[in-house]
Amino acid sequence: MEDFEAFARLVTALRPWLGQLVVVGGWAHRLHRQDILYIHDTLELFGGSLGELRRLWVEEVRPRMAAKTARRAETIAQELFAEVTDTIREAARIPQDRRLAPENVQRACEYGLGEILGTA
Repeated sequence: MEDFEAFARLVTALRPWLGQLVVVGGWAHRLHRQDILYIHDTLELFGGSLGELRRLWVEEVRPRMAAKTARRAETIAQELFAEVTDTIREAARIPQDRRLAPENVQRACEYGLGEILGTA
């Protein structure tokens, strides 16, 4: 129940932006291209708040998670965006209204998640 409560607090903190936010349930070793694009766009949207998101992770979310689960989230985030993959390339091709370079998608996700999770 502790993980659920931590997630609920995070959602409450993000309430003003929930209309613009896509929550992807859980972490997966294999993300679909749309998931990568959602992560990229969410990090772009909240880029000015990475410090606050880091604070929420450190003070509110991570302490309420099982240590193994928190470490797994941090590790998976690092692994998923360590290099440009075919899935990242596919994600960069999705938007019709803008051009995204796969390298920029990868770097933005690696940097943003690294800043939030403290793995940068």
